[in-house]
Amino acid sequence: MTLTLIIVANRILCVGDYGRCERLSKNLTHMKKTESKRGFLTYTGLYKDKPISISCAGMGVPNTDLLIREAREVITGPMVMARFGTCGVVDPTITPGNIIIPTHSILIQQNYDYDPKKDKPEDQFYISKECAANVELHKLLVTTVGKEMDEKVVHKGGTMGTTETFYSGQGRGLLLFVGRKLEKFNDSSESLLKILKAKYPKHDSLEMEMYTL
Repeated sequence: MTLTLIIVANRILCVGDYGRCERLSKNLTHMKKTESKRGFLTYTGLYKDKPISISCAGMGVPNTDLLIREAREVITGPMVMARFGTCGVVDPTITPGNIIIPTHSILIQQNYDYDPKKDKPEDQFYISKECAANVELHKLLVTTVGKEMDEKVVHKGGTMGTTETFYSGQGRGLLLFVGRKLEKFNDSSESLLKILKAKYPKHDSLEMEMYTL
């Protein structure tokens, strides 16, 4: 990541989009911008006189893992990291534009040896146990966001699922043109959401990074 003690703060806001990273950085003063050859972008400065870093690590567990480990390597003392990004929802009461602050996260991994002709649908995925969010940080986020946003758009609980991939890993159907014919990409993952709801009734959203944090 090309990070040193000078350019990464103990408080880190992780995002996946360069544009979002740049927009958020406009809230900082005394700002320093750092880019790495691996595509990481970090802005470090002061927000309300407190040092903070806003870092774009791209998408997925591997990139998030790099950010966490390499930032921890150069930071002395406590480190706090939160992620601000987008997700898909499976709870119809949550609508586009809502803010989700989950209390738990699960990791969903695909079984690449899965054979739809021989195996049960639930054998296609490995679904971890729930990992609870830091209680103090979750409470602080809920309180702070609640002061700035209409309470009706803030979803304060639930379980967020982290997946390896965007399409098959989240049970999304994908249509492809094969020649002149429109065909469905054969992922055989349509049963994922049903399996998740049966195992974790409070599961409400899917993305690709949260469980790593």
